[in-house]
Amino acid sequence: MALRWSDADQYQGILSFVYVSSNRNVRIESFWRSLREMCGNVWMNHFKDMSDFELLDTSDSVHLERIRYCFLPVISKDLNEVCNIWNTHRVRRNNRISCPAGKPEVLFSQPEVYGARDCKIPLDDNRELNDVEREYSQRPPELGVSQEFLKIARAAVGDLNLQYPPRNREEGTELFAAITMYIERLV
Repeated sequence: MALRWSDADQYQGILSFVYVSSNRNVRIESFWRSLREMCGNVWMNHFKDMSDFELLDTSDSVHLERIRYCFLPVISKDLNEVCNIWNTHRVRRNNRISCPAGKPEVLFSQPEVYGARDCKIPLDDNRELNDVEREYSQRPPELGVSQEFLKIARAAVGDLNLQYPPRNREEGTELFAAITMYIERLV
């Protein structure tokens, strides 16, 4: 909404978004279901299992840093795969709502291919975008963890000759366990 506040068209300001009940937004609900089926359930169950076996304590900030360090690369890879699949799948026509059918990636970059109109509005300059970014965002820490934890994790990886980044969930779990033992020896 911030980027559309001063535009002079029918979708400017408060009209740049709409509140609807979740059951009326079938496409986003379809996406959430697909996300859970493609990778979300696997990760939720994995972390629940780690908690159940007392390998993970989600109330411990160091455990959360370890989770981010050990699993973020693999989760990011999974999410990128979900994104690619979603953006290249075909959205079917729905006669109940006026929304174009086609592949999301093509609908965004070349809407005219599907007979849709391009709703993107070019920015005259990036000042407004930079102002919004400065106001509403912050840079995530490197690898999702604090500098203090990053030093310890890198020392563990080097001292124990561990694989980083992990290539899959199993390697992430092994890395998590090894770093856990390394930290326990330090304290």
